[in-house]
Amino acid sequence: GTARPDGSSNQLIHKHMPEATDTIAHVAADTLPDPASMHIIMTRPRSETPRGTSVQDDTGASSWVILALVILFVLVAGRFHGNIRFTGSLLRELTEGPGRKTMFDDTMRETTFMTMLNLLTIASGGVILWQFTGCHFMPDVLHGPEMLFNLGVCCALVAGLYLCRRGICWAIGRIFSTPELTRGWMRSYSASTGLLCFILFPLALTGMFYPSGLSLLLIPSLGAYALSRVLFSIKGYRIFSAERVSYIGFLYYLCSVEIIPVVFTCVAATHLCRP
Repeated sequence: GTARPDGSSNQLIHKHMPEATDTIAHVAADTLPDPASMHIIMTRPRSETPRGTSVQDDTGASSWVILALVILFVLVAGRFHGNIRFTGSLLRELTEGPGRKTMFDDTMRETTFMTMLNLLTIASGGVILWQFTGCHFMPDVLHGPEMLFNLGVCCALVAGLYLCRRGICWAIGRIFSTPELTRGWMRSYSASTGLLCFILFPLALTGMFYPSGLSLLLIPSLGAYALSRVLFSIKGYRIFSAERVSYIGFLYYLCSVEIIPVVFTCVAATHLCRP
């Protein structure tokens, strides 16, 4: 029962130490992950986020867009305050017959109000075109470092569509109708565009706060746009119906104003926006 002084017990311990060391090494190798696999695990989530983008960047850009829309709306509301009858005059511009003089003919105040309504419609329409492009064609345009650039492209396209249509309508009116009827038709064009802001602005603003519901918000936007174009087309048909070339002029109007510019604008948005 006593240890022998010759050191045989120490030799026995040293004899089994390599086996214990090997066992510990094998356990450590089986327990600890491979450094290469650790690198893959740590770096894999980075590939899910596009390079140069972040949630903070998108939120900051969206805040500037919302601020610009709200400021423009406040300017329009300040002009609209106490002048609710202007809305009725806008509706009469679209529903009543040609040749009727309205309050928008000669007063600078109402002309300024009409211009501001059209500007708000253009801005809201640009936001909706941007949302439409991102929702159905290019999802990357709704976020990332090129977000504001893409939004500016869409707003510029909508502004160009407005000016192009206005010029074409004026030319068609001068060719196929009288100058007086042409002026009435141009007032109807401004009225139909201005009324759209009352629907497009809240929809565009809602889309900025709730981007997950864009597919649903685009439906009433397109419906309101189609309704305004139908009312304006009816007013145009009333103007052309008094002339001998009414059908030729009206068909030319439908192709050159209501179809080709819209298709060109949507195609241009998909080509000019940067993913």
